[in-house]
Amino acid sequence: MSRTLSHSEHPSVVIIVNTPFRYVELSSLFLWFVGGLLCFSLRCNELNDYQPKMLELEKEGGWEKLCRETVPYFERDDLPREGLAFVYRVKK
Repeated sequence: MSRTLSHSEHPSVVIIVNTPFRYVELSSLFLWFVGGLLCFSLRCNELNDYQPKMLELEKEGGWEKLCRETVPYFERDDLPREGLAFVYRVKK
């Protein structure tokens, strides 16, 4: 991730979630990690499956997107070479 967080943005908790994740489980984490960061990656072809709920959670104020970047994913020929990495701040 190329975005540097300022001192006031440093979280108390960082959670790394491997996808696919369940949004019900994700929402329950919000209760415990308000102010923390949620970091996860998706394959580019999975974005359409997850994006509606991601946008809904952002619109409802559950989290704030801090970063979305295309990153190296796999080096095998039969797997995608790039993926998407996200960092969200849990708000409620």
